[in-house]
Amino acid sequence: MVNTEAGGRFLHEPTTVDEKQFALLSTLVVPQLESSVATRPASLKEQSQIEALAKEIQVYANANPAKTGTSQYPFFTHQLDSLVRGLVFSVLQNGFTPFLTLGSEITQGVFLDPKGESFFLGSSRSAHLATTAFNFFGSWEKNLSALESSLTARMATINHLPFINLFNWPKADPATLNDALLFVKRYFTLVRPLVVLTYGHLVRLFVFYCACPGIAR
Repeated sequence: MVNTEAGGRFLHEPTTVDEKQFALLSTLVVPQLESSVATRPASLKEQSQIEALAKEIQVYANANPAKTGTSQYPFFTHQLDSLVRGLVFSVLQNGFTPFLTLGSEITQGVFLDPKGESFFLGSSRSAHLATTAFNFFGSWEKNLSALESSLTARMATINHLPFINLFNWPKADPATLNDALLFVKRYFTLVRPLVVLTYGHLVRLFVFYCACPGIAR
């Protein structure tokens, strides 16, 4: 499925043809993720590293207000907490994280949202297509008779779907690109993702050539 509408198409459902094609893959990704034998939560050390990285991002953003937009929209504690919630990940027994989603930039509405929901738990149109796909794929894998519409939200709540933006501050200024790339690259070394879902051409190139050289296209 390809989302070609600006801002994200809000309503989309796979067809029976999609389901038949998916069945040929014979995957069992969601059942494995839901198994406590196959996955584990991030360790206390990994949690501390995530929190330290998020704090560095906040300090950087507030220390460069003109370039990051925090002169108008300061990076407060609730934005920091939201960032940390999105960054927390689960780990397979081989030490890798199954999925990671990398966005281009945080929107003003999401940055200012007092609820501070992480990407897949929020109401953004950008997340909707991926959420719909995960819900259907997981339901098909589990041979459910009806769509489990809360599947993606549940997986995100237990940290199976971590998320980070390239620009984690309210203004995506090219002057901060190199620093933004360094922050994200450090996150990748913590997460060690097997599959990366990218939102945007720039972040796709970053994954291919900087964060995960040799990754399969």
